[in-house]
Amino acid sequence: MKSVMKKFSFIITGLLMCFYSSFAQIDYGLRGGINLSTIIGGDSKLFQTIDGKGATVNTQFKVGYQGGFYARMPINENFFFRPEIGISNRGVSNKKAVYQFIDAKFNRYDFTYIDVPLLLQIGNAEEGLHLFVGPQFSYLINSRKRLENEYGEIKNVIGKEPSKTAIFAVLGVGYELPSGINFGLRAEYGVTPIASGISANVFATQISVGYTLSSMSIYRRTHRNR
Repeated sequence: MKSVMKKFSFIITGLLMCFYSSFAQIDYGLRGGINLSTIIGGDSKLFQTIDGKGATVNTQFKVGYQGGFYARMPINENFFFRPEIGISNRGVSNKKAVYQFIDAKFNRYDFTYIDVPLLLQIGNAEEGLHLFVGPQFSYLINSRKRLENEYGEIKNVIGKEPSKTAIFAVLGVGYELPSGINFGLRAEYGVTPIASGISANVFATQISVGYTLSSMSIYRRTHRNR
């Protein structure tokens, strides 16, 4: 038992030393902004009506929030591994949805996810234009449907239950200023359906503003301008 613990201690110590030696090269920061999302696909109507039948809808992009933290690890001069963790609100919005018994002025599905994008960043890390591409793994922490009519708002109307896990394909572009302030535009497509057994996928556009907090990046920018 002592031998096993000793080997385990050596492994942990080695991992910590590797992490410490690479930490000086890691940039990190935070980002936040808005999501413009909808649900597309042959069965997307299931998320636009109460029971998937008998409704005339005017589907619109739903405006939601998104934000989180990121790290940026160099692979070489122009390629970086960018893991992130954050929270986002997606869904679909319909106005003036006419049902068999209810004249609804507003109908909306809300999905709240914990997101873990694992992205490849291509381009200058500290200043200028760069691209993002990679997968995103998401876990659903909350979902609800809202229906508003002349009698008020009805929350948590029963509908098709979404899956707890989702995988997205992410493609985006960003621009970073010398100060560390950066701007991003991304497209996210759900490669897994929103719910099992149906053809309906989430599509979202993200607009964000961020700031790189890494002291190493600030140090390099400061000394570069001298």
